[in-house]
Amino acid sequence: MVQLNYLSVAGNDLSGFIPSELGNLTNLKQLFLGYYNEFKGGIPPEIGNLINLFHLDLANCGLEGPIPPELGNLKQLDTLFLQTNQLSGSIPAQLGNLSSLRSLDLSNNALTGDIPAEFSALHELTLLNLFINKFHGEIPHAIAELAQVGSLEAVA
Repeated sequence: MVQLNYLSVAGNDLSGFIPSELGNLTNLKQLFLGYYNEFKGGIPPEIGNLINLFHLDLANCGLEGPIPPELGNLKQLDTLFLQTNQLSGSIPAQLGNLSSLRSLDLSNNALTGDIPAEFSALHELTLLNLFINKFHGEIPHAIAELAQVGSLEAVA
């Protein structure tokens, strides 16, 4: 299983916790766990061990709690979809390390705090969805520096 590079269980009716052992699948390039699964708990920090991951989709699957800062280790990540969960807390500044990221959707959660200024390092970003959260403060000037962004939705 360590050689596995694609895993999708999206669109099922799975429940329970996401196993932390998924972090051992270090050759994984695409991971789809979202859509209609109802997982308990949060995103295992061990997902941050998947350094070859290109696409991570954990949308609409009942996740709660904070976004682990370990996701900032996923330097190859092109797509990060965490929308429509019950994620809370602030966006970890470490997500600014995802220099290959093109699509980031954190919409429809319960995220709070400021939008990280570190997002200014996401030069490849073309899609940023942050709507339906509980952010406060000002829109950081860093957002204006994202010249590639083709779609920005940050309505609170």
